[in-house]
Amino acid sequence: MKIYFLRSSPITELDAERFGYKILKRKFEVKFLDVTKIFNKNHIHYVNLKNFENIDNIQFSNLDELKSYILSNPPNLIIDYLKFGFKENKIRIFLKKNKIKLIRNIYHGPKPNLISPLDNKSFIKKFLFRTSNYLKKIIVDLFFVKFDYYLIPGLSVFKNYNINEESDKAIKTVSLDYDKSIQLNKINIKVSKNYSVFIDQDFPNHIDHKIKKRQPQISENEYFPLLSNFFNKYETIYDTKVIIAAHPKSSTKFENFFKQEILHGYTSELIRDSNEVFAHYSTAISFAVIFKKPIIFLTSNNLKKSRVGKGIVDYSNLLNSPLVNMDEFICNPKEIEKKINEKKYNSFYSQFIKCSEINNKSSWEIFSDFLESSIK
Repeated sequence: MKIYFLRSSPITELDAERFGYKILKRKFEVKFLDVTKIFNKNHIHYVNLKNFENIDNIQFSNLDELKSYILSNPPNLIIDYLKFGFKENKIRIFLKKNKIKLIRNIYHGPKPNLISPLDNKSFIKKFLFRTSNYLKKIIVDLFFVKFDYYLIPGLSVFKNYNINEESDKAIKTVSLDYDKSIQLNKINIKVSKNYSVFIDQDFPNHIDHKIKKRQPQISENEYFPLLSNFFNKYETIYDTKVIIAAHPKSSTKFENFFKQEILHGYTSELIRDSNEVFAHYSTAISFAVIFKKPIIFLTSNNLKKSRVGKGIVDYSNLLNSPLVNMDEFICNPKEIEKKINEKKYNSFYSQFIKCSEINNKSSWEIFSDFLESSIK
């Protein structure tokens, strides 16, 4: 059986690991089809489009080239990670006409309710903005190609995507973060035993700002000194240390701003072994839920006014975890209640992390078993 991953962003070795490349390769022929140059041209200016020797990855420059390859090397199914656009839909129509099954691996985390840049504008502009989003959803539901199967890691997906829980199209599985948590049982890192960890999201310098040509929510000259002052104050009051888990795509020189230890590539491990977790609204919060770590959500006077402010509040409410304004804490420190709301954590776990009843199997092992038993 041939399985292709269809992606509009370059594959990395970390991506290949997260997408179960080695697991699927045990039983199937697996390739990555990279269509970044076709659907995501802005991206290629900021990333390295390289191939890895141990990953079967093919890059395409135009639609004809992609169609020709698929016709001469037809797969049994394609796992589709493309966006919902008219150009992308044309490819899906082409694939369906050629009797290729389409599978959607649905994003597993809650989507933060980011404030629109229009929130401070007139009522009419806000109304038009929301109406536009609503109409886009209707168009996708009515006119876009439907998938043959959905990989569903959490119960929330059934409601958000109008999928019947008993549908034959629904493959109940687990999230990619759950996959990682299973692997972590074999991994140890050498850090202090008594520490808190901050999940960095690289707010000032995230590559998405360049790709989407938008201004960051907050400048690094404001954001990093604020974080540093907060961490310094927190360490003194609670007699602990803070470790910064750097964002995987960050190129920030943290040592220019922080005295705290900064580690790259160990976010999940650091969360697992920490006392508590500082965060804004990172998807890595799933690890804090899996490992039952108290979460302290961080905002500030200016972050509250930015497009991410509402998202931070939403996550805090979703888990009933404390929300701390860093500006206020620095000036007037107050006791932070470090707690876990078991009911909220359990709900998050079932809604976004794991809806399969199978234990200690990764999402790709579950998927592999499904393919062997259900798709010929």
